[in-house]
Amino acid sequence: MKAYIPFFLSLVLLVSTQVFAHSDHTHPDLTEVQAISLAADVAKQLSEKDVGLAIGKIPESWASVPNDNIAIHIKGNGYYIIAVGNKIEKQTLYVLMSSGGDVYDANFSGEFKGLE
Repeated sequence: MKAYIPFFLSLVLLVSTQVFAHSDHTHPDLTEVQAISLAADVAKQLSEKDVGLAIGKIPESWASVPNDNIAIHIKGNGYYIIAVGNKIEKQTLYVLMSSGGDVYDANFSGEFKGLE
């Protein structure tokens, strides 16, 4: 019987954590400064490895784009498109993210299907 107690305790703890992991809560919206910082992080990550987006792995120079070269391109209803300009590559990376901080896509055109 004593051998079953740790098993049941583990099961109860596992189930109780699932109760708190519900999807009906909201996250606070990012500030514009936070959105710009997140876009810089995305550019750095995309320069380190291919994360499965259509643009693949981008050159390493994207890892050190100064914040002065990053700006809000579009602030839509529930989303941001952030422009990350790279003077070395002479390109602009556009990062689509939710206002809550979920990154959806990135490309060099700034056009994303399905946005209003």
